[in-house]
Amino acid sequence: MRIRIFVLALLTFVAAFGAHEVMHLVVIFAVGGRGSIIVRPWRLGLVDFQIPSLHAQPVEPLGLVQQALVNFLGPALAAVPLVALWAGVRETAPRLALWANVL
Repeated sequence: MRIRIFVLALLTFVAAFGAHEVMHLVVIFAVGGRGSIIVRPWRLGLVDFQIPSLHAQPVEPLGLVQQALVNFLGPALAAVPLVALWAGVRETAPRLALWANVL
């Protein structure tokens, strides 16, 4: 069961991470900015290794309030469908995998 939870959580993470960055981009446009999703290297903290990663980036710098909204609402809006799905699932393994991605 642990392996099943891990695999489900990993697969859910890929979709949730994409949704997270798309929601950042949606909020960038909602606060009046322009932006794009880019692929950039992400350096891992425990080992000296980089992996490609998605990142929503505004074209021009945002103001403090706009940036705060982007930083908060991107993850919050991306979590809403996961929480709704979590609330509707009754089986333990998918429920734990979804909860791991919401936290």
